[in-house]
Amino acid sequence: MSNLYLFDVDTAVAAECEHRAPNTWDKRKLHVTDLSACTKQVVQRQRGDRETPLTPQDINMFDLANYQHDRVYRALELQKALVFSEQRAMLLPDEWGGTADYGRLLPSGRVRLGDVKTSHPNWVQASSPVDYPKPEHVLQVSTYFHHWDWLNRVYELDEYVEVTYLDRGGANPSRPTVFSPLPAHKVTDKMAALEAWVERAKVNPLDLPPVLPQGVHWGKTWGPVSGELKYGPPWNCRYCHIIDCPNERKDHIVGKITKKKGLEFVPMAKHFEHELYAFLFEKTKRMFSAPDKWLPEGGRL
Repeated sequence: MSNLYLFDVDTAVAAECEHRAPNTWDKRKLHVTDLSACTKQVVQRQRGDRETPLTPQDINMFDLANYQHDRVYRALELQKALVFSEQRAMLLPDEWGGTADYGRLLPSGRVRLGDVKTSHPNWVQASSPVDYPKPEHVLQVSTYFHHWDWLNRVYELDEYVEVTYLDRGGANPSRPTVFSPLPAHKVTDKMAALEAWVERAKVNPLDLPPVLPQGVHWGKTWGPVSGELKYGPPWNCRYCHIIDCPNERKDHIVGKITKKKGLEFVPMAKHFEHELYAFLFEKTKRMFSAPDKWLPEGGRL
């Protein structure tokens, strides 16, 4: 057995990353993607609080996403439809960072701003068209839309924007979406609110935004037919690297849905009955045997 040497790929990946070009993503700046992130996390990261390092799994995920982005740009280039890729929105204030994925030349001669998002294969497969685009991506691309300068001088900007969702595993087809950007004031109001929190924390380091509220969410599988139900912090917390946050990702299984048995609760779910039924009704539009006293806002289940 002493001659069997296993290849520790994770350690090798982490070592390889140390030899790469330095990351130009500035943690001390505010970024357009921060508008939909946990405000507490953004404020702490922006002021330089301690963070856990990226894992090799994180790095692999980012590498795969970057490859898929580049492939989309090359495809648009071959179609002679790529106007730009990875372009900073010029009218953003200096303290903000933000890079739109691409501008696509339409047959009409207009240019449409677009973004590429990679998602977990299970989420892509089980989500319905009404789950797209995600609200945080609508806000992100809308922010880019309202912060251009040179593009409007050279081209006519299309009135719509788009986000295309790619399966990170490659097994499912893409999900393209097209939608109207949010009004400019909704973008600027969000930016001003985040800037205000940053300034408050500079005056009083203990004056931080609250943690994200916990709630019910899908577990290992997503969908109305079957799935594991969990209670805990939202998905944003899974990608947070701030050390010692009280909202550290700790989920508890509270129920399961199967075709044969329907909805099954575990004992601790009694504490979350109302939230469970409201969550399931919102996600599935199906009626379950909820006690009459537990009604979602607006009517019966």
